[in-house]
Amino acid sequence: MRSRGFTLIELLVVIAIIAILAAILFPVFARAREKARQTSCLNNIKQLATAAMMYSQDYDEKVLPSYLFGYWWTSMLQPYIKNTNIYICPSKDSSSPSYGHNHCNLGYNSTVSMASVDKPAETVIFNDNGFVTNPTADPKTWTESGGGAPYTRWPNNTPYWDTDPWRPVPRHNGMCNCAFLDGHGKAMTMDVLVRPTAGAADCLYDIY
Repeated sequence: MRSRGFTLIELLVVIAIIAILAAILFPVFARAREKARQTSCLNNIKQLATAAMMYSQDYDEKVLPSYLFGYWWTSMLQPYIKNTNIYICPSKDSSSPSYGHNHCNLGYNSTVSMASVDKPAETVIFNDNGFVTNPTADPKTWTESGGGAPYTRWPNNTPYWDTDPWRPVPRHNGMCNCAFLDGHGKAMTMDVLVRPTAGAADCLYDIY
């Protein structure tokens, strides 16, 4: 007895079902991959925060500055981490630093004492950082371009906030990884990061 094969219509139906499932599942898989990269990135940035705390212990409780005596913070942390790959976010295809230091607020060619920071656990030291190509758009829609820079501008870094828009970026499914002065790390929304004004109780970038 001859076995009955598939008809052309049946094959087309199966192919259509597979195509529909692929269209549904591919974005899910992409988000899952990005979530894994976000976790790896958060681990990087927490290690940088731990190294920055070690730096402070060695330098009379001074906060790691972004730049001092001709050296960027990336060079100042090398004795503590001895690994340049940690400066690169897994979601970035670049050899330049993917993380920015809280530039003018935590010291540029100067230092800030830990005692002068009112809320270390609520003050960002490092964050996902990129050159924003649409700086006047809603922060949730900011897109980044190119490599990286070791510093981050914040709204109170005028006029450079507008003229040199290296800013926090929503690199990981709309979230920005941040590390704080007490060493902990957390993924933050853009509204929480940049909406509060300097001096406000919920501001995460100024020190007072």
